[in-house]
Amino acid sequence: MLGSRFTICGSCLLVWAPGKAGRAARACPRCHGRGRRAPEPFLLGAVLLAAGLALGGARLASAPPAADAVEPRAAPRAAASPADQARTSARLVLAVASGPRRGGTVTLRKGQAVKIVRREGATLLVQDSEGNRMYVARNQLTAP
Repeated sequence: MLGSRFTICGSCLLVWAPGKAGRAARACPRCHGRGRRAPEPFLLGAVLLAAGLALGGARLASAPPAADAVEPRAAPRAAASPADQARTSARLVLAVASGPRRGGTVTLRKGQAVKIVRREGATLLVQDSEGNRMYVARNQLTAP
């Protein structure tokens, strides 16, 4: 093959060696010189994929949503009732049971608003505005 020249088809861009140098160039082995490219196999898959996406999108756009598929909107959360709110009656230094300062202490000023999370007899679990939860005796809080 030394010294032979390769031929490039003008329509399908195939590069091939036409044979012996003395002979006339044969027609392209892929498209046979018809002047058009042979269809590539991946193009058929791309066309089918595009058609499927177009049909699926059209069906989704035209079909109304099923009644059970629509989630009902949650009712807006009402403000905490006055029974769940309290104010401290004195300055308190409390150990934090859970929250951002867990294991530490928090100082609640006199008159600071807290939210009552749970009642356990004479002890209440309260939450301050930062999200820290601590246990307080019932007599250390006043109604708002």
